[in-house]
Amino acid sequence: MNCVRFKSGVTLNGLQPAGARILSVLDRAAVFFQRDLTVTCGTDSHPADDPHTLGRAFDIRTRDLPQATIVTLIPWLQKSLGPDFTVLYETPTKPVGFLASLAFVNPSATSEHCHIQVRKGYGEWPPAEATTTTLHV
Repeated sequence: MNCVRFKSGVTLNGLQPAGARILSVLDRAAVFFQRDLTVTCGTDSHPADDPHTLGRAFDIRTRDLPQATIVTLIPWLQKSLGPDFTVLYETPTKPVGFLASLAFVNPSATSEHCHIQVRKGYGEWPPAEATTTTLHV
């Protein structure tokens, strides 16, 4: 059975509920797409205030995935995670072909990958439940 794997050295120290949600959806994606998905960065390798270090972001290796899988995986993940999350196909340079329209170019990226995190501006996830008031008449 396909599953989520972890590159050697990846840590999950301080994993937050948002990170657990991401891992849950990644596990479903591995089964749905019938491919192992490899986490290349968890709570490691980033500054203290980064979503990775805060346990709310993951990077997934894409170099071993067919382009057609990447093109369907990114929107599948976004739809499955919902609007509270951001899913990017991040690359150090703009790719050619049909991945070009999907790419988020980050010159600091060490290689192409899928970056998943809680949407910027969110503090904790899940957001606190709205309080309701019951009117008794």
